Amino acid sequence: MTIERALELLPQMRDSEWITAVGQVTAIYTDEAKEVFNTAISALEKRVPMKPLPQEMDIDGRAITPCGFCGEELPHNSLYDFCPYCGQAIDRRKDG
Repeated sequence: MTIERALELLPQMRDSEWITAVGQVTAIYTDEAKEVFNTAISALEKRVPMKPLPQEMDIDGRAITPCGFCGEELPHNSLYDFCPYCGQAIDRRKDG
């Protein structure tokens, strides 16, 4: 299963009620179970690469590149595929 497919199904599963063949609800997720779904969804969303925000200049005149998710400054080397602050996957491709 792809991350994209899991991200499509998890919210539907979280928000659904399970119905038996006779039409009775057999399970409604507790708040804790919904929190588990939300945590899984959030973790998977961060695995989908996101472009950094446009470069900015800091107060010292240095060009900085903020993370597209948390806004923290990203290191300027390709050793990081993920933001070291929030874990967001970074799309560093120059195209698109």
